[in-house]
Amino acid sequence: MATEAARQVLDRRELFKRLIGRRVEMTTTCKSFDRTTGTIKEVFDDFVMFLTQTESAGSVETTRHWVMFEAITVVTEAPKMPTAEEIEIMR
Repeated sequence: MATEAARQVLDRRELFKRLIGRRVEMTTTCKSFDRTTGTIKEVFDDFVMFLTQTESAGSVETTRHWVMFEAITVVTEAPKMPTAEEIEIMR
């Protein structure tokens, strides 16, 4: 009889802790965020601090949002944006 190795089960808090500092796309049940891209800054007991950035007139404005775990439906890691040095110049 084959025995399966016990998988480590991550709860939501541990999952969000692993995503701290990474760029993610978030969707919520209350539609506060409908596929909004930002960064998880900090994880608390029941909620996360989610930072979003908007550009206007050459300046970047950062907004902090506190989102309850129960409200988050989908979290997807966003692709890394290439830096200026990584962008290939085509002629």
